[in-house]
Amino acid sequence: MLPTIERRGGQRKPMKTKALISVDSKSPVWVRTVDLSENGVGLATPEPVRIGAPARVRFELSFDGQSQPVEARGTIAYCMLSGDEFKVGITFTQVDVAAMMLISKFLK
Repeated sequence: MLPTIERRGGQRKPMKTKALISVDSKSPVWVRTVDLSENGVGLATPEPVRIGAPARVRFELSFDGQSQPVEARGTIAYCMLSGDEFKVGITFTQVDVAAMMLISKFLK
């Protein structure tokens, strides 16, 4: 068996929360997050999305009982069927400094 190559960049940490995504400037849709890294976010979606499409994602990270909003722009890196949903990866292309600090804090 050949070894698998990890294509995702950075350390990933499981994260289960709701997120709002908009792909190809379409209306936002509620989805579920799977994991988070400094480079992107993994999601579970009810419908497939186009690989390479521009996307916006918004979710909240909680610290000491306080929710902090995170919003980022990115590109759909992959979309694959997994059971009755689709596993989707967004590679971040634009994250503001405050959001990046929250992501870094979450990953520690």
